[in-house]
Order: sequence, then structure tokens, then C-alpha cells
Amino acid sequence: MAVLWWVSELTPSAAGAEYRRRHPELGELYRVVADNFRTLEAAADHDVIAPLPSFVRDEFLGYLDCGVLGRGFGLLQCTDPECRDKLLAAFSCKGRGWCPSCLGRTMAETSANWVEHVLPSSAPLRQWVLTLPFELRARVAYDRELCGRITRLFADSVLGFYRRTMRDLHRVGKGESGAITVVQRVSSDLRLNPHLHLLALDGVFVEADDGQLAFHQLSSLDNSDVADLLHTARVRILAFLERRGVIERGPDPHLADDGFAEREPELAALATAAVSGNPPAGPEHRQRPPIALPEHGERFVSGLSAREDGLSVHAATTAPAGDARARETLCKYVLRPPLAQDRVRRLGSGLVRILLKRAFSDGTTAIESRGGFRRKLGVDSPAEEPDHARSGSPEVSPHAPHLNPPIGPRDLGPSSATSLSRRGFVFAALRGGSARRRR
Repeated sequence: MAVLWWVSELTPSAAGAEYRRRHPELGELYRVVADNFRTLEAAADHDVIAPLPSFVRDEFLGYLDCGVLGRGFGLLQCTDPECRDKLLAAFSCKGRGWCPSCLGRTMAETSANWVEHVLPSSAPLRQWVLTLPFELRARVAYDRELCGRITRLFADSVLGFYRRTMRDLHRVGKGESGAITVVQRVSSDLRLNPHLHLLALDGVFVEADDGQLAFHQLSSLDNSDVADLLHTARVRILAFLERRGVIERGPDPHLADDGFAEREPELAALATAAVSGNPPAGPEHRQRPPIALPEHGERFVSGLSAREDGLSVHAATTAPAGDARARETLCKYVLRPPLAQDRVRRLGSGLVRILLKRAFSDGTTAIESRGGFRRKLGVDSPAEEPDHARSGSPEVSPHAPHLNPPIGPRDLGPSSATSLSRRGFVFAALRGGSARRRR
């Protein structure tokens, strides 16, 4: 087995931080994946389940190598003449699907960057969450362009709401807000559930005659406001889906067949099963079940949330201006990995228990699964490499206000030439975290 060596020098400030190497091979999640991945492949080879797409297989294999010294590491040495201490830092997989370590590091670095360099500290933040109908989730999860257009339409609806509300109720004209949208692919039980977390400036910036910017906060928000915004977003999204040929309206509205099941039978089977929670097994595992869109019905609201025609919006979570800790906590929440190490338990006989972050409405606090757990992990692996504007997993889209000067990113100074991704090891150490060197 080839072992890669990388020698570097630590600056004195970074060398003062304590490095704690993790041991992923000792964790429950690693053991579940390692013990059963080959079984999963064998089942696919014998047509018991749908075969694994290559990018899903690569995600699993990368995770099994992540943080394991035997799969490659870097050798780092302190520059202090009185120290000259050395340490080994195992390479990471940089997976974009569900690796808790790699996505946790991305979460920490990105949230700190947003708070320190992107989001205006003078503006409070509000989180808007949009969930989609069950019938659309498998389609949106693997249609990057479709997901991007829905994201844009929802962001435009939120930003337009701020402009209109501040103009009509607060007499603040020519104001602009801003937002960042994060696309989360799964829910807490690992079902495929692409949904949008939009962090918006809770108000608008107005440019004065002298070019100075002043922020005007939204004074109040009630259930009717959220319901009206959802209605606007719903009309725009459904109109786009109809123009695109994704849905067919009429007395019996339904999702149009896009041929995805024929082009990508393995992926279609995994995606459909991951939405419903059923394993893609049996003679019909290559076919997607018939899908009908929800009928138009009355919307209902409660606690700054609303639901209409299968779409729902929640807007009760905020972070005040000037509170860096609360703002970073909110940013970390929207960027969180889909799975944490301490939520996975092995029960024997192939059973795996997943502890839910929050109890379901029926009181459920955990779910148990055998092969379904691994298939859900597979579906959470993005099929495409993200572009620059939507980097990382979860995927991120910025929606910046058109003001002069623009709102964020602020001037980072001479050190801006060193990106967070390139100084991730030192970044984590200086912020008091567990530093881990990226490959």
C-alpha cells in the first residue's frame, strides 16, 4: 500500500494549538459501513437491490479511507527550535454527501467566514425554510438545473416580500435585502428530502444621497405574511414547473414522466425508495410508482409557518444583529451535515438505530433499519460536482443585493489571498477546534 508523505512547517501561533487525531475506525458509523458495504455490493450484483451508481460507491470507499493513517497522511513539524515536534495528520476524503468529519469542517469554516466576512453585522438574520411535495423530491434531488431554478424563484419571492413590505408599511423606498440559500438533501431520518434553508437579512438596506447605507429592520412578521409569501412562491414555482413540462395541470394534476427511470434505473430506484422510506428490492425495483400531485386545498398557518399544495414555509428562527455567536450558530445549523456520529447505534442482527435530532409529531425519537440505512446514505451523495457559485455540500447559493457599495463580502485585507479551504488546518486550530489537515 502506497503511503503519501507531506512535510510542512507550522507557524508558532498554530503550533500552540492542540491537535487531536480522530479515530473514525472506532466509531459506530464506520463499523456499520465497513461491515456491510461489501454485502450491499454483493446484493446489487445478484439483482437483489438496485446496483450502486459509481459516484455512490466512490463516496462509500472514500469515507472508509477518511482519517485512517494507513490510507495516507501528512507529516508536520513545528518550526520552534526548542520543540521540533512532529505529528501525523491523516488525509480526508472531502466527501460531499454525508462524511461527518469533512462536512463538519466545511460547516465550521463556512459559517465563520459568513459571520466574519460576508454577512453585515448590523442586520439581523431570519431563516426561511421551504419544503417541497413528496412527489417532486426525487426529481429535484437529481436535476441540478431544476433545483437551481426553484431556489432562485423562492429567493426572489422572499427578497420581493422584504422590498414590498418595507415600502408599503414602513415607507422605506428603494430598499434591498440579501440572502444565502443552502440546499439540504435529506431530513433527520435520512429520507431523501431536498429542502431550502434561506438566510435573509431581516429588512432592507437603503442608500442615502451621500452613498452611505442604512439598514431598516422588519418590525413584525405574522402568520398571514408567511402564508402570503408562500402563495406567491407557490404560484411562481408551479408555473415554472408547468412551463418546463415537469408537471401536467388539469383536473388530475400529475408529475410528467421525464424518462429518468429508463436512463438511470439504479439511481431512480434508490431515489424513489429513499423518499418513501421503502427499500428498492423485488422484481419492480427498477420502476418508479405512479405519482400524482396534491390537489389544491386550503392553506393553514401556525407559528410563523404555512402549507399549501404540498409546499410549506417556516420563518420563526432568527439571529439578532451584533450577536456573533447566535449568528454563527444559525449558520452552522443550515450548513450542518446530514448525520452525526453519535446518532448511529448498532443493535445486532444487522439492525441500525438512527436517533432523530427532534422527535416526530407522533412521538418517534429513533428509527431502525437494516439495509435501508446504507441505501439512504447512498442517495445523499450528490451526483454532480458543484460549481463555484454553489460550492460544497450542502449546496449554497448567494443572493446579494444590488447596491453601491454592495453588501458583503467585506474587505478581507492582505490575508484574503489565502482561502479558508487552503488554510483549513491552521484555521481550525486558531479558532479552538480540533485541527485536522486537509489533503
